[in-house]
Amino acid sequence: MYKDLDNLLKVLKYVLDHDFGLGVNLPVLTRFYLENLLHVKNPSHKEYHRAYMRLSRFFVSLSKEGYVELKRVDGLVWVKATEKTVDLISYARKTQTRETRRRFHESKYSAREYVEHKRVLGLR
Repeated sequence: MYKDLDNLLKVLKYVLDHDFGLGVNLPVLTRFYLENLLHVKNPSHKEYHRAYMRLSRFFVSLSKEGYVELKRVDGLVWVKATEKTVDLISYARKTQTRETRRRFHESKYSAREYVEHKRVLGLR
């Protein structure tokens, strides 16, 4: 599947945390991925393009399953989480092994915050 799945899921969590209006554009996600997760401070064009395409393929596969919406506005690709994304996080939590002793997974907490935020705004 994906060799860097942990970091890609952190990018998806970033989308959930910053999902206002159109969502988050792909260049911002690429910079977040490179600087904060891979710790590359001055990426070359090749490194940036490689990371951009990796994220693009990841989000296209998620959009085919209905987990995110991809929109192209003014030449930028925007990623917006859907309600199904929250279900994905809940499912990932349920399928973890019993070795983890956390009582409440941080992604599940973020998912609940996201749903509550939408309820407060009356977005459904």
